[in-house]
Amino acid sequence: MNAGVPERSAAVHNEQVKLAATALNNIGIASAVTGGIVPLVTHASSSTAPGSGYWGLFVVLWMSVGLCWHLLGRFVLRGLRA
Repeated sequence: MNAGVPERSAAVHNEQVKLAATALNNIGIASAVTGGIVPLVTHASSSTAPGSGYWGLFVVLWMSVGLCWHLLGRFVLRGLRA
């Protein structure tokens, strides 16, 4: 550690790690809902065809992006101290 800078306690460190993991998880939820669930609900409640033939691919892509953010948040939690 740097001279004159006290080391953070394990409790402070753990709270900061949990906040970072929660932020990443929230980004994942926002990605999945905005790019995945909303288009599915819109398509299901509409009688018109989607504007693009690739809308299903975009839904899968955004759901995958959300899953990646969620998994990154879980990975960050491995930094918790005992």
